[in-house]
Amino acid sequence: SSLVVAVLLWQGGQWYATYVRDYPPQVAWTNQDGLAETVARAVALAPGYHSVWISGDDITYPHVYLLAAEPLPPAEIQQLIEVRREPGRLNGIMGVGRYRFGEPPNLPRNLPALEAVPDQFGGPGFVIQEWQDDGQRHIIVRRMKT
Repeated sequence: SSLVVAVLLWQGGQWYATYVRDYPPQVAWTNQDGLAETVARAVALAPGYHSVWISGDDITYPHVYLLAAEPLPPAEIQQLIEVRREPGRLNGIMGVGRYRFGEPPNLPRNLPALEAVPDQFGGPGFVIQEWQDDGQRHIIVRRMKT
């Protein structure tokens, strides 16, 4: 009976160690670790740029992170928000003022990086890139790919 207790304690300890040591880095990608910091940095850089594009392809709910980084009064948000109505589905948020969600058409593949923000474990996080088009400068925020 004490052998069973010892084995169960050992097994529980192994499970707990895995949960504390291995699990957080595994879910950092899913939980978009580093995105709040990245969007805050993009907002700080935004005054020098025509627009800021936050990739909606691989970033979930980018507008939430934008509004956390740059809180605006509700009346101002209502004036600036661009919504795509999709009957039978959730409405899509396309942009808020100079901030756009998605990627611009004809975006080149190799853009210079302004900043890279890893997740808290040093894994791939997000990158802020610069794109110039027709004499205008734009910021592009994307996930780093593994």
